Amino acid sequence: MNPGGGGNDLYNQIGPGFAAFVVIFLLALAIWLLARSMNGHLRRVRYREAAEQQAERDRQAAREQGAEGGRQE
Repeated sequence: MNPGGGGNDLYNQIGPGFAAFVVIFLLALAIWLLARSMNGHLRRVRYREAAEQQAERDRQAAREQGAEGGRQE
């Protein structure tokens, strides 16, 4: 399995090392931070949408109540 040929033991001694570990760790940290940020943004969007829907229901109820109040007088 040695791509360097028969007697080359240098291939077996070289590994990814500490630099590769740091790179992988930083990539994992970046992905975690991006996922956390995206989750916060999506939560805010859902909250705003729910607040807008509630405000629309309140406006509709006020219109209906105002229309009923006008008919009773």
